[in-house]
Amino acid sequence: GTNDCSSWTNACTSLQTALSAAVSGDEIWDANGTYKPATDTNRSASFTLKSGVEIYGGFAGGETSRGERSPTANVTILSGEIGAVGIGDNSLHVVNAGGAAGTAILDGVVIRDGYANGGGMDSYGGGILVQSGSPRFANCEVVANFASYGGGAFFNGTSPSFIGCTFRQNSSGSFGAGIMFAGGSPVIDGCLFEENTTSSDGGGMWIANTTITI
Repeated sequence: GTNDCSSWTNACTSLQTALSAAVSGDEIWDANGTYKPATDTNRSASFTLKSGVEIYGGFAGGETSRGERSPTANVTILSGEIGAVGIGDNSLHVVNAGGAAGTAILDGVVIRDGYANGGGMDSYGGGILVQSGSPRFANCEVVANFASYGGGAFFNGTSPSFIGCTFRQNSSGSFGAGIMFAGGSPVIDGCLFEENTTSSDGGGMWIANTTITI
């Protein structure tokens, strides 16, 4: 089709294209498949959330309402595996929330294979990096990401919410293989933490100076 994101017939072929065009109040529906933040080996590329924009995975393509989707049957993967498989040249952060406010939503996707082994902020949050803003994550799986700090996700003074999410097989050098929180008032509701490993401090979560509700 026209690749203008207006319908399944004219669907965008890239999630990055849809995010670039989206404005507050829009919903992005992702069909099952694997999406990568870069088509080359630009490790700095991420899927950057926008305030007021809601992203939903789990569609087969052809649905007319969000209630028809099934994230378990139609697996939607956001993958940082942009380079050669298994040699550590993956995206530094698969998802970057930037300054996305609480009205940004990511729902029904698998976030995997981020590899934050750089310097500065590029050593935090292989799966998800949030330095400001407080988005909502629901029905997501954060799997097999690595960072020096906060392998699955890192949040600095923000107040995100996680509803029905799974953090599995993430790893870090230290401070929170699953999640690292440094400040803020996050909420974790109905989530599973399983088989996350770190060399030091907080296999599942590392929490400091944070008012957290679990």
